[in-house]
This record gives sequence, C-alpha cells and structure tokens, in this order.
Amino acid sequence: MKRYRIAYITLADANDRTTWSGTNFYMLQSIRKHLGDAKTLGPLYGGWRHRVASIVNFLLLRLTGKRINYRDSFFLATAYSKKIEKLLKEGTYDLIIAPAGTATLAALCNSIPSVYINDRSIPSGLNYHPILTNLTKHSQNASFLCEAKAISRSFLTVYSSPWASEAAKTHYSDLSQKISCIPFGANEEAPPMFNHDKGVSKSSIQLLFIGVKWTEKGGDIAYETLLKLHEAGITAQLHVVGVTPPTEILDNPNVISHGYLNKNIAADFDKLKNLFLTSDFFILPTRFEAYGLVFCEAASYGLPAIATRTGGIPGIIQHGKTGILISYDQRGDAYAEEIMDLIKKPEVYLEMRRAARKHYEETLNWDAFGLSLRKKVDDYFSSKSNL
Repeated sequence: MKRYRIAYITLADANDRTTWSGTNFYMLQSIRKHLGDAKTLGPLYGGWRHRVASIVNFLLLRLTGKRINYRDSFFLATAYSKKIEKLLKEGTYDLIIAPAGTATLAALCNSIPSVYINDRSIPSGLNYHPILTNLTKHSQNASFLCEAKAISRSFLTVYSSPWASEAAKTHYSDLSQKISCIPFGANEEAPPMFNHDKGVSKSSIQLLFIGVKWTEKGGDIAYETLLKLHEAGITAQLHVVGVTPPTEILDNPNVISHGYLNKNIAADFDKLKNLFLTSDFFILPTRFEAYGLVFCEAASYGLPAIATRTGGIPGIIQHGKTGILISYDQRGDAYAEEIMDLIKKPEVYLEMRRAARKHYEETLNWDAFGLSLRKKVDDYFSSKSNL
C-alpha cells in the first residue's frame, strides 16, 4: 500500500491534545496510520496582521455591534501562505491535508494536491456561531470567498456532518462534487472498556456534563434537569467537567464540579475516562455545536447522550437509538422527562447503550475516518494516473 508524503498544516500545535478538542492530534494519528508519513507544518501565527485584525474587530464590535471574521480572511491567508510556501520547500510532498484550513489554503499558489477538512462550513455557521454572527456585509462575502478558494484549490473537501456539508454543497453549488461528509471520531487512544450488560443505576442517577462555557453549553438547563429529577423523587447527581458552575449552583451537594481535566495529563485523562464509565447519561443542552466530538466519546463508552437538536449533533446522535435529541427551545423539564422515561424502560436503555457503542465501533472512530479518507485520496491519485 502506497505511503503518501503528507504536509499536515494546522494553525495550532497538532501534537497538543487540547487544541480544537483534540481533533488535530487524533486526526494526525489516523492519517499517519492509514495514509502515509505526515509532517506537521505548524503552529502558525499571522504576526502583525493577526494583531491588527483582532484590534479592528474589537473596535468595530464596540462601536457598531458588527464584527469581522478575520480568522477566515485573505488578510490572514496571505500571511499564512508565505510561511507555508517556505516550509513546503523544505520537503517533498504528494499531498497537503489542512484541518480547519480555510485561511491556510485559500491563498496557496503551489500545485500540491490538497484536502480541506472542517467541522463547519461558512454557510452553515453564518449567524449560528457567535464569531460568525453580526458580520459586516463585506466580511460575510469575504468569508464565503475565502472558503470557496480553499475548496476550489483542493481536490477534496471533507466536513464532519451533513449539517456542514449540505450547506456547503448548496452555497458552493459549482464546487459540490468536491464536497464530502466523513464523521470525525472519538478522541480515544484505543476503544475503552464496555460492559454490554450494564443497566441504568437503580439507586442514584449519574449525569455527566462536559463543557468549557457554562451558559453556552447549556449548563443552566442541565442543572434544571437535575432539579426536576429530584422534584420527581429521583436521586441524581450532576458531574460537571471543564467549567466551574456559578456559586449558587455549587452550593447544591448534588452538583460535583471536577474542574478542567487536561487530556495531556495522565491523571486527568484517567479521571475523565472513569466519569464516562460510571455515568448513566451524558447531558449537553448546548446552544450551538458545529460537531461535538464529546458525543463520539460518550458513544465509545456506550453512554446514551441527551442533547440539543442543533448544528452537527444530529449527524452523531441517532435519535431514539443511540441517544435523545431535544428541541432547541425546550428546558430542563423536557430533558428530565426523557431520562425518567428511559429509567422506566431498562431494556430500552440497555439497547441504547449497545447501539451507541456499535455506532462508535462502526463509524464514530478515527480508524473509520482514516479508511474513508484513504479511499477518496486513492481514487483521486488513481484517476490522475489514468489520464
């Protein structure tokens, strides 16, 4: 099997398990395993252009309430391209792979075939994610153009969810044949332990919430869920990872805050794994989510997820089969009702656990991602050689 020589371009350090929720790191391992020898070209910084752009954005937001999406702009793409072109000349490459590579690919002028990968497209994220909300008209158009350039100069564009890929296919209709959807995988070194016969707890329901921002990830709704369960006479605890809840919530003895757990630290990573293993439900009533790798991780432990029907999440959670999707405008009572319904149906809960794990084993893992990407890359180079 051919081993491709790959330039793996990321803005952040690809060897850091904490950047982009670990996507850069685990994707790199998958690419090295299934595609070839990948050299990391990064981290990259936009220098003075980045500083100027962030200041302009800050002032514009304060004065007008509008913002610019400088992260996906030619202003920064120009700075990145000069650095990348220099780094590329130091090696010989068959292929460029650029995760979150809108700005790293848009201004490149070399002839090396490239793959552009992202968890959201500009059309799907516009007026959805905060950094893509209230953009000036000029910045909107510039963002679309920047992504179109990245797609155009690549032979393959991969989005992690139908939410992102379908929006891109519709908006960039003349480039739709280059766009595919390949789900990202759970950020695990190896498949975690799984007990096929572990049912829902009979004594105390353990809820797991993971997010670095309390309100944006729906922490207040998760807490409402806890209160509703107790009102119904069900003993439950809410384990919070990644963010410290407000003081008045921490005063509740049934809220256990574990703080930020760094996957680069073995003890923290082990603690996180144990929380996945010992919890009954993963709950994340997030207000927005481009993809949600944490749902893949929950599935790897066979942990049913209860989350908002928003963004890329429906591409991960199979409603009623591997988890439950709740309407965006629903609050804690709706989440509690779904949990209580599953508690009353232990056989349904058990099947949901097994289905979640199966979905992870078949789709939501980085081997599956790497194999799917490998086939598409092979098909491209095969078609080139037959010309």
